[in-house]
Amino acid sequence: MKPHEATQSLPLISAIVRVSDSSDAVSPSLEALRAQSLDVGRFEVLVVDDGCTDEMWTGIEATSSALHFQCARWKGGGIAGWRNLGLSLARSPIVLFIEEGEVLDPACLEEHYRAHEEHPQSHFAVLGYTGLRGEAERSPLMRYLAEAERRDICCVDSLESCAGDGPGFGCRLPSFKRLYLLDHGGFNPVFPVGTEARELGIRLSRAGLCVARSAGAESVVIRPCSLEEVCTYCYLQGRADWLLARLYPEQDAVTWARLDSVESEWMAIAPLFPSVMKSARELDRFARERCRADLPLDDLTTRLLHRAYAAALRANRIRGVFGAMSEARLDSTPPSLPCTEA
Repeated sequence: MKPHEATQSLPLISAIVRVSDSSDAVSPSLEALRAQSLDVGRFEVLVVDDGCTDEMWTGIEATSSALHFQCARWKGGGIAGWRNLGLSLARSPIVLFIEEGEVLDPACLEEHYRAHEEHPQSHFAVLGYTGLRGEAERSPLMRYLAEAERRDICCVDSLESCAGDGPGFGCRLPSFKRLYLLDHGGFNPVFPVGTEARELGIRLSRAGLCVARSAGAESVVIRPCSLEEVCTYCYLQGRADWLLARLYPEQDAVTWARLDSVESEWMAIAPLFPSVMKSARELDRFARERCRADLPLDDLTTRLLHRAYAAALRANRIRGVFGAMSEARLDSTPPSLPCTEA
């Protein structure tokens, strides 16, 4: 750990950011932290280095020169691991995890802190709203995920959104009271990359977690996800749903995880899976090329594109559930909850 600048008093809130060799939007995220309405002496930035290059790190240090900034190196792999590391090193009573490619509105940290002041109980978390900007806003896939309100896949969650959140958290995490999160074990590394937030939400809801909304705590996503990234996430999400159903058997997990007909669904999907993916890739490529040329998509093409996206995402999730289910028949060891403090 390398403190960049010491403060005489503890910060009000810690912003925890991960950087890796695939990070391409870290500088805008850090620049947005420099522009926060909350005084730079009242918050800290924890950057967890998960394999970024020396050149990237030089740029990060230059961008962070005006911030109360500390760095930790993480070599264990996995999102749960770097989040737990950042959580353990944070000095403030409130922590906010910032996703790669996420840019905070200038008032975001102040609004999170203000909402926690209004809800000082340890079991209250605060969730803001996230939109699209730049390349992410131009992406046909990202727009589809936003319009379909797929919070389980992308961070987008608009002020007009009205769909239920479902079990656990989506991709966008609220800000937490740090000690509450530590007392309940932090993030469970057993879960596949990107799905540990859902398990955390379910676990904390059993411990009485309440999530307050803050309309002023806004951010935008500027980095678009590719179709391959989203399909991989859906596959991992399916595996996670199977683990969740085993970890929380007393809940109606089979219903919300849609596990009751997985085998028959996969038997129907499997022969068509290559065609489903080929169709989605070709339509996605066509749509992206049209967008790059500033050409619109007609209604029919848009409907076909969205239908192809939905089919590909569903097929990959079912594939993940079926794969985890098949492996579980060979391994009877149940998943475990993270240790909590007595």
